[in-house]
Amino acid sequence: MRNLIIIFAIATIGIFSSAFPAFSLDTSAPLLCSVTKAIECSNENSCLEGTAETYDLPQFVKIDLQGKKIIEVGENTLKRESEIKNVQQINNTSIIQGIENGRSWSVVIGDEGKMSGAVSESGVAFIVFGACISL
Repeated sequence: MRNLIIIFAIATIGIFSSAFPAFSLDTSAPLLCSVTKAIECSNENSCLEGTAETYDLPQFVKIDLQGKKIIEVGENTLKRESEIKNVQQINNTSIIQGIENGRSWSVVIGDEGKMSGAVSESGVAFIVFGACISL
């Protein structure tokens, strides 16, 4: 009886794992990304951890690789946006770069939607982590 239960469990796992393929991000459509963690580092102080709101960074952004723009999404009246200068697709990973107001920025988004990014200017850098979905 125990062997029958083990065989049933293995068969069930096999059926469900093939019914739900691994998540894959569609970068041909715009992406909605959320910043879940933000860190500020400066050459004068150590790094401090917070949220996007802590550092006046947008919590949500729309990344439009086809239109080459990153646009703030939400209730903020500023509606900040930045032009994407460079996009590279390497091993199902999107590497996105730009320059805005004397700062450089870079975002890396894996095929599974995990995101990390950095914004830097002279003496200060922000590191962000989050996740993206296709719209």
